[in-house]
Amino acid sequence: HWINLDNYEDALKIIEQTYSQSQNDLQLKMRLLTAISNYRLGRVDLALNQLQSIVNQPHWDNKISKEMYNQTYLLLARLNFQKGLYSQAKQLYSKIDPSFIEWLPAMIEMAWSQILEGDYEGASGNMFSLHSEYFKNHFIPDSYLARTVGYLGLCQYGDALKTTIDLQQRYQPLLEKTSTIKDQWNE
Repeated sequence: HWINLDNYEDALKIIEQTYSQSQNDLQLKMRLLTAISNYRLGRVDLALNQLQSIVNQPHWDNKISKEMYNQTYLLLARLNFQKGLYSQAKQLYSKIDPSFIEWLPAMIEMAWSQILEGDYEGASGNMFSLHSEYFKNHFIPDSYLARTVGYLGLCQYGDALKTTIDLQQRYQPLLEKTSTIKDQWNE
């Protein structure tokens, strides 16, 4: 029987049918999938409550992969952000492991949480760290925007201007190359 993975209602039915018959570890994974499906169906509060109940369980993180752990905290952080709970979102973003493939976007999202919470210094400091030599090969132009807004919140206008200039110097050549390719494509 083929399952349409884009149909979250069907996914929820399958999960619920199998849930009671499963072992502990599989039950946890199914609960995570249920929360994700509910989120994708627009049931934000329900998904948030389901995820929160999972992470509040002792040793829940020992039962799943590191990937699923990070995905859980990323979704939970995003849900808190979406609900305007910026302090909670910031704390949840900080639990994401730096080895996780989505870590850089998560750190930029955390900076926006900090900005909306009023922690301009923390946001600009975190983005400053992302502009170190270690991350020079990563495409993260939005980190410059978060850093600039952080500096503006601190009334450090010179630093905000310098960050904007750094953004332009780093990404303007890429924009020009992209425009050239686009123009060639349209010919």
